[in-house]
Amino acid sequence: MTIFPRSTQVPIPHKHKKILYHTGFLLLATMVLFTPLLANAADLFAGARAQINESTNSSSTLWFAVTVAGLAGAALTGFLTKNWPLAIGGFFAGIIFMRAAAAVIGLA
Repeated sequence: MTIFPRSTQVPIPHKHKKILYHTGFLLLATMVLFTPLLANAADLFAGARAQINESTNSSSTLWFAVTVAGLAGAALTGFLTKNWPLAIGGFFAGIIFMRAAAAVIGLA
């Protein structure tokens, strides 16, 4: 036994559906166009930039820990799947990604 009747939705006529789709698209396009105006935020970490660079450069403990974790993941993948080329390639891809990402965000 149901509480609501079987057809509770009111059908929208075809011409109104088209207007609703166009209105929704225009609203979305307007939001996308004006989003860059909201991105004028100040750098929250400007005062600590030198400390962040020292903590995350390629000779830091954090970089070493991430490298060891990637190496452990590659070893685990190699042992479990017996696919050593994939494991070694995944490790090198991770290292290349870390270098590229550090260069993009200004840590290298």
